[in-house]
Amino acid sequence: MSNSSEFDRTLELVLGVKPNRARDRLSPHKPSLLLAVLDLFEAEVLQKNQIEFDSTPRLIETFNTYFEAVALPNEGKRACMPYVHLASDDIWHLEPLPGCEQAVREKPAKGGVTNQWVRDNVRFAQLNESFFNTCFDAEVRNAIREAIVEKFFST
Repeated sequence: MSNSSEFDRTLELVLGVKPNRARDRLSPHKPSLLLAVLDLFEAEVLQKNQIEFDSTPRLIETFNTYFEAVALPNEGKRACMPYVHLASDDIWHLEPLPGCEQAVREKPAKGGVTNQWVRDNVRFAQLNESFFNTCFDAEVRNAIREAIVEKFFST
């Protein structure tokens, strides 16, 4: 396993994610996107610390698969929401397109986050350095995956 202090920081970050609460349960958006990111490491898609919303292969497709497995009927399947709002959990930060720094810093209200807003304002998301470094280790990915499932999806 990689550096245990980095692993501890990563696990603390992941378990500190604050999903929205809807219908008396935690929204599956953020945990579903985190699982998708772990899968991208598993598939060796992420070699540099840049997760582009539309251009990172399989990001949205993998998010959709996880989301559909746990979502309630009529829950909106919108990867743009956790993509933008995971920045407030310090999982990653959003690198704005030139001239869009203020728009990204101020982030639109809940209803204003759309796929098009992300495309128009964000170059990529850059993972917290500890998270990025530890996720190259399969044992760490599995431990993080188990922690996500246990915290956010067990009843």
